[in-house]
Amino acid sequence: MNFISLFKRTFFLFLFLVFFTQCSNDESETELALEETGSIEFYTFFKITETIIPISDQSLLLTPINLTLKTNKEGIALFENIPTGKYTLSLLDFNDEVFKTIKVNVKKDEKSIVEYDSTPKGEPIFPITPTLERLKKDYKFAYYELQEIYNTHYLPILNDVGSDIINYSFLQNSQSDIDNYRLTPTNQTIQDIWDLHYKSLRITQNYIELTNQIETTEIEEKNNILGELHALRALVHFNLVKLYGNPILITKNASTIDELDKRTTNSTTNETYNLIIEDLKFAQKNIASSTSKPSLSIDAATAILGKVYLQSAGFPLNKLENYQLALNELNKLKDKYELEKNYADIFTPSNEQSNMETIFSIKYDESSDRSESFFGNKFIGPKGLVDINITLMEPSFITSFLDIEVTTNSEITSPIVTKDSRFSQNIATYTYSNGIKESNFIRDWRPNKYLPQTLAENGNLAKGVDFPYLRYADVLLMIAEAENAINGPTQIAKDAINEVRARAYGNSNHNISNTITKDEFLLEVIEERRKELCYEGHRRDDLIRTNLLASVIEKVNQEKTEKRDFETHESIWPIPQKEIELNSNLTQNPNY
Repeated sequence: MNFISLFKRTFFLFLFLVFFTQCSNDESETELALEETGSIEFYTFFKITETIIPISDQSLLLTPINLTLKTNKEGIALFENIPTGKYTLSLLDFNDEVFKTIKVNVKKDEKSIVEYDSTPKGEPIFPITPTLERLKKDYKFAYYELQEIYNTHYLPILNDVGSDIINYSFLQNSQSDIDNYRLTPTNQTIQDIWDLHYKSLRITQNYIELTNQIETTEIEEKNNILGELHALRALVHFNLVKLYGNPILITKNASTIDELDKRTTNSTTNETYNLIIEDLKFAQKNIASSTSKPSLSIDAATAILGKVYLQSAGFPLNKLENYQLALNELNKLKDKYELEKNYADIFTPSNEQSNMETIFSIKYDESSDRSESFFGNKFIGPKGLVDINITLMEPSFITSFLDIEVTTNSEITSPIVTKDSRFSQNIATYTYSNGIKESNFIRDWRPNKYLPQTLAENGNLAKGVDFPYLRYADVLLMIAEAENAINGPTQIAKDAINEVRARAYGNSNHNISNTITKDEFLLEVIEERRKELCYEGHRRDDLIRTNLLASVIEKVNQEKTEKRDFETHESIWPIPQKEIELNSNLTQNPNY
């Protein structure tokens, strides 16, 4: 995990750049004995109060042999098979300029240990001792890693591929391996997503611990900060348990070298859900009623808790009693939110934070490279306009809007007729080349949601669009699902799904039938979620929870030349191999 770059770009109160006085540049004659070798183990870290944080990706240069390495996520770099003699180990900054040099003597068949404490010895840029005033301004930086986690290349896309919405059919890389269920512990994307989540968790946990240290009379302010941070920790752990099944829980950061050396074990799925629920209940009690978007509010914590209960009621935990607990939480949001009249208005940049449908979103800003979104910019949008044209439509997804069977090679005669207003927002039926041009060929159509056609017409991209993590439409569909699971397709359940459909079709002609069965109603809800929430990172979660993933993949495979080879254990990803190698106490997920 690239802690160094994170510190620089987010300016955390406890993550800061350290300025050093360069050591003497006196050069010593290096005595080389090629027939005799040893090694150098370098370890670097810094301290925040009593917490020790290893520094990864620290660039090193060993002279005079000019060997370069970077520290790993544990803050360690190992130079092996180094000829005996005297060396200079230089630490490099972002511009590859030397800011610190250390003399090292390599002896035959010995490992020279070099530890470097990067904690500033003089006055730091930010105070080490936290104050409430400082935390009020700076704890929001704990949200920043969500921007990278939820940029399109990661969760929203990867939760829709491998199902029946989009695919990476022409790619041959770690992302397409996930799409096609060629899952291995060495998959780089699986490693990257693990790293992003644990970077976020460690930063969040640091803020929790710093906030707890503060003595203040402003108890409500302190509790609000803690409430948001616990909700944030719950959100990230929720992702991890759905992706990896048995993740490591982060509830305390190491405060000593000995603690840092201790290897953590996996937690069970059940233990992880228990912590998530505990954190969200804490958030509900402590977040201030005045806290609102884009922060995690009480309503956001409530909606996430409802979603957590619903997910745990299905596969693999099958805690059926949690359907009622989900319903209890989700019903608290009724009459507090409403659907936007027009589906497209949810995703209009000027309306993102002010609309009454979005409960929590991850905010992006096109004015900053650090916080620029990839929605409507990199991966999702019209062919010929977005930077990276890698995502293709599953024909069955297009079929669900058009009510006619199509294949990748189908040609659709203009004008395209569909009763569902979400079609034009979710699917770009046009390409771009010095202007937009309608295409009748399915193979030219691309997923689109976050780039309005009015921008696309002039070749513009939507770089600052926010990611809608939770919307009221999602809540209504979860209410329908939970109510049906408990009582069958009651009028309460039907009203919830019909409200979403009425907006999509503009009338009540597509209301749920009065004679529908419980099983049929569940399928209707899951299908409605596919069309309503596509590219928002829900599809695989929905299919796994309801035990429908295998049957959906089997159906999609009928349309494919290259079949997805799905097995039940692939409902979760493997623990990354590097984590297993670094931590002997970790257990790999079954059948990987």
